[in-house]
Amino acid sequence: MSILPALRKFNTVALAITLVLAILLLLVALFQASQSHFDDTGSHQDAPSSSISGEMIDAGDRQLTLYQVGAKYEEGPTDLRFVDSRNGETIRFADDPKQKVFGGQVLGMPHRQMDEQGYGYLGLIQTGKVGGKPLFDLVVLRFRDMKRFVVATGIFASDPVEIDPRSFSSVIWDKTERSKFILFDIEQGKIVVTRDLEMQGVFQRPANPNAPPKNVYQ
Repeated sequence: MSILPALRKFNTVALAITLVLAILLLLVALFQASQSHFDDTGSHQDAPSSSISGEMIDAGDRQLTLYQVGAKYEEGPTDLRFVDSRNGETIRFADDPKQKVFGGQVLGMPHRQMDEQGYGYLGLIQTGKVGGKPLFDLVVLRFRDMKRFVVATGIFASDPVEIDPRSFSSVIWDKTERSKFILFDIEQGKIVVTRDLEMQGVFQRPANPNAPPKNVYQ
């Protein structure tokens, strides 16, 4: 008869120990779950978001704001948009907002005087790759009527030079790295002079594999 009370006492202690262990395991599981949630939340908070930068442009009869995804002087920004301050009209520089733009510059601004304005925007839009090398379209936006012109397609590099407030020239290299000279009249919106330079060569690749070679004369 003395064995039964001892067994009851043993079972009670074992049950208590089992309950304590179950509670401890539950607390450990809850702690691990909370840590995992904290890490996930922290990773989302620390993830960099796409930054948007802006630049005011004096375009004669209007003020434009150039917005882009990326810092002002970042190489290869995307989603370039020109917003007319008078009516909010917006023009994208590239058809695809994900395409990167290299060498973007406001024509008329680098050498302008106090009473002069920018008259256009010129840049290289990356459109693809061939043989591991990036290819670009040379595009210009005329501020007067916010019209885009594709000056050249599928090129490897471009060395543009402003000639006067209505035209610029450029030596461009195609995907075979053959070169030609062009003169573009922005008022007419077309190439008015083209000449094969019969010059071919291999460029030193830039540090950024997606960027075009820098101006060869710099």
